[in-house]
Amino acid sequence: MTAPAAFERKTTGGSFVAYEARPSRATVEIKVGDGTEQVFVHPEVFIQEYPSIKVLSVAASERGNGLYVQFDPASVPVGEGKQPLTRAIAASTVAGGEIEAALRRAQETGRPVYLAVERRRKYKSADGKVISYDEPIMALRGFTEDGESTDAAQGVSKANISKVLALVGPADRADINLISSEARSNPLDWPLHRSNRVGKTPAQGWVRITRPDGTPGGAAIPREMWRELSGAATGGTAQLDDAAVSRIADAVAVRMGAANDNPTISRPPQRTSRSAEGKRWDLYNSDGRVNPGSYAVSGLLAIRDTALTALGEACFTEQADADSAGRTPNLLTRDQISTTATAMMGPLSEIVDQVQTAMTGKPANRINGSSATAAKIIRQVVLQDVPLTVAVVNDPQLRAHWLTEVGEVGRVLAAAVLAATESYLDEVSEPTPINDASGRAHRQVDRQNDPVDPRGAASPANSNVQRPPTPNFSVGDNAVSSIRDRNHQALQPLLEAAGMQPEHAAPLLAEQFGTADLDQVDPELLAGRVQTWGQEPARFRDMAQHVYTKAQQRAS
Repeated sequence: MTAPAAFERKTTGGSFVAYEARPSRATVEIKVGDGTEQVFVHPEVFIQEYPSIKVLSVAASERGNGLYVQFDPASVPVGEGKQPLTRAIAASTVAGGEIEAALRRAQETGRPVYLAVERRRKYKSADGKVISYDEPIMALRGFTEDGESTDAAQGVSKANISKVLALVGPADRADINLISSEARSNPLDWPLHRSNRVGKTPAQGWVRITRPDGTPGGAAIPREMWRELSGAATGGTAQLDDAAVSRIADAVAVRMGAANDNPTISRPPQRTSRSAEGKRWDLYNSDGRVNPGSYAVSGLLAIRDTALTALGEACFTEQADADSAGRTPNLLTRDQISTTATAMMGPLSEIVDQVQTAMTGKPANRINGSSATAAKIIRQVVLQDVPLTVAVVNDPQLRAHWLTEVGEVGRVLAAAVLAATESYLDEVSEPTPINDASGRAHRQVDRQNDPVDPRGAASPANSNVQRPPTPNFSVGDNAVSSIRDRNHQALQPLLEAAGMQPEHAAPLLAEQFGTADLDQVDPELLAGRVQTWGQEPARFRDMAQHVYTKAQQRAS
């Protein structure tokens, strides 16, 4: 089950336990089998949704630069014969931006809003004690593990819990939902977690941790991680020898045909002298050996990761089916999963090549970005559209049929994605006239083939254009120097990887955080964004350049 592409509201409201999207900053000791392991976990948060509620007041927070928003409990619709709510409902949120504007507009007009409040653990409790990542959120709220309130609930919650506005939108417009940057959980994932009322029933794909003393913990880890820690259960297993697993590759070669007309790849002469590692787009190092840092190598590893996930899901499904049928599960051992995943790299990469060729009309090239797109398509197909089963792994004929179907569905999905993209471009792009005298088409080709590098951005012809403010990276002795220093340390490696100067990132920082001043940016929020941007520095550079150009155009 996957999260939706847009937020799905709950028409009746309610509460549930979800998890922080980012893993904990420090490892937590959890129980695994008869021993323990140190892992990064996703702490619990408690979500409360109100389909319709009115805003009472919006005021500056007594602490920090945010807002404190109060809502009218009596405006919440209740069932016939039930008493209206009376307990105060309030949450903090960021100042400025669309959320503040929406709240103030709702207060002025009296229109109700859809509200979601996220309760999450503070760093320290009121008595100064650091709150652990594995403390259950219900206990931190002063509730029992079954969700029953205690006499001390209000005081306990105030000491341990922060309440933030996670999402808001007009009550009568389900298509307008403003997600706060302060939310630690991902609202797009909430539909998966809404049945997890008190934390005992985590969503599919998640496993609640057990603390070393055997008690349930207030955090979860992805099921894939749990399988790696615990290993697949042993029981009745099918033995796969080398010949059996290698037939997967043979099946693809027979059913789909080997790719031909490959692009010419020249290999440097192999030398015994010191090697200089090539760039990510170089297939070989200077000594003629395969470049382990190339896109081609990392792409194969990504395909093996897809296979590992598919095999793990197959074992999970087999276990569930066996439990339902009252039989012994026919699971794969950890060694079998690893060996089979490695053997599947070849045939799945061939399918990826086929999909890439179908999209581009050219021979496959695993260095190009279209190869990564094709790999993502096949990953979706393997994990969702044509899932793998243990029966397929154990039967050569079923394996051959499965691989063929994966390729066919992958090509259909690729065509659908390109068609949808082309339809969108037809709506938003301007047609280029035939015999374009303006040379616009030539300039567009030039831009595509020779992207603008922010490092060499020329000064604008209009000397009156004001450049965006440059982030202040200096470190002083004042109260905010530690914040500035933390943000500098987080951002500088990304700028170096992207080959950018600080001033070129300033407009993007202002767009994302409301300011380019590193004194004012929340270090945790910036660290999270940098972690995401750092996965693709080139894409970050292009995005920053786009925002930088728009800022200059507005200034002129």
